[in-house]
Amino acid sequence: MAFSQADGESALVSMANEVAQSSCDKNIDYKKLFSLAVSGQYTGAANSEWLSEINEAAFFKCPEGFLRSLSSFPPMEQDEVLKYFGIVNPPWDIATALEPYEENHELSNFVNRKLGGFKSVPKP
Repeated sequence: MAFSQADGESALVSMANEVAQSSCDKNIDYKKLFSLAVSGQYTGAANSEWLSEINEAAFFKCPEGFLRSLSSFPPMEQDEVLKYFGIVNPPWDIATALEPYEENHELSNFVNRKLGGFKSVPKP
């Protein structure tokens, strides 16, 4: 999925609005969200931070939905999405939100393997 710069920014605005208006009851279109990272369109500090902010907002709104959806993607795509995750919020806040899923039968392997690094950063 290749975007012009204007289309790319429009996609970020649209996804940011969708996430802002969502809740766990109103599911986020994770496939659409993750496709933004996988597209390779977003480079530079500002776009990376913006996409990370959207991903993290989606995660904090509905961690289980975010994790279930991301864990179902191919590993290379997971890695692309995770390049845009953990830039905005402190790692200890992300680690705290991940704790309930470290022992989850379906998600623990994914959480520990792909997101375990957030636990290694101590809170100041």
